[in-house]
Amino acid sequence: MNKNVACGRVLQDPKIRESNGVLIASLLLITKHTYKTRGEYLSDTILYKGFGPVAEHIAKNIRKGDAVMIEANLSNYVYKNSDGITQSEVQLTINSIERFTKHTENTLELLD
Repeated sequence: MNKNVACGRVLQDPKIRESNGVLIASLLLITKHTYKTRGEYLSDTILYKGFGPVAEHIAKNIRKGDAVMIEANLSNYVYKNSDGITQSEVQLTINSIERFTKHTENTLELLD
């Protein structure tokens, strides 16, 4: 089974772009899970990418500060860089995203 489920807050507004006619959304999720290192507490920050209809949903509905739950798959992405060299990258590809906050004029509130 290849499944990643995480809950947290969106760290910044998602970055939306188009490549070869496909909409791509990238977002950073900061999780509540913390661990102590060198006397400081740090949170995990995870990069996720959504494609096509998922990216459209993210572009329309997800903003910085939203509390979300993401279900994703771990994917191996192979591409050629600008020098023509084949490279490989592991990424978390979003299958679904659910928002737990509602947007009001200038605030975010948790949904009941």
